[in-house]
Amino acid sequence: MGSSVTLSGTNFTGATAVTFNSVSTSFTVSSDTTIQATVPAGAATGPLSVTTPGGTATSASSFTVMVTLTVMDTGTGSGTVTSSDSGINCGATCSASYNSGTTVTLTATPAGGSTFTGWSGCDTVSGTTCSVTMGGARAVSATFTLQRFTLTVSKTGIIGDGTVTSSDGGINCGATCSASYNSGSTVVLTATPTGFLSIFTGWDGCDAVSGTTCSVTMSAAREVTANFLP
Repeated sequence: MGSSVTLSGTNFTGATAVTFNSVSTSFTVSSDTTIQATVPAGAATGPLSVTTPGGTATSASSFTVMVTLTVMDTGTGSGTVTSSDSGINCGATCSASYNSGTTVTLTATPAGGSTFTGWSGCDTVSGTTCSVTMGGARAVSATFTLQRFTLTVSKTGIIGDGTVTSSDGGINCGATCSASYNSGSTVVLTATPTGFLSIFTGWDGCDAVSGTTCSVTMSAAREVTANFLP
């Protein structure tokens, strides 16, 4: 739509109307055999017609009107959107052209650690699917949200004989012994003995340990224990 196209025929002089599948448009008669016309907004694939003082002639074949569908991924998470005709795979291919009037069905698939939370710009929605009828250029957004999981810290030993803190400050246990983290985050914990003669003796539930530090990757809710003596 909006493109300038050349119509070829005969006896165009004095033409009074040009239509794309019954939708009128602006045009210029270049010669008795040539018309320059603009594909009008709202045009759909179908025959062309030219009206002159001698009558109206209609093309034997259809003129194809193409419109663009653009897909955007939004939100804190990630995922892919694919179309049923394979024209869109976003990821890599986030727009495609379709015949005007075509109905395109899109499906959203969240990546690991993300959830699909909604569409915008669709005509109809059913869960992870979105349908769009291409009456013009369209844009659709799929929102993916990164999952968050809770890390809980517990301590053994006499209460007050040690603290556990996270490098991001979310956990200070002591007072705050749990916090939520984005899926895939790596949390580094540090144990510090605080009581008289208190000794840190080790971790339980870590992915990796180095002395008084513990690393945990948050792919699910996790629990970690810091062991202190006495």
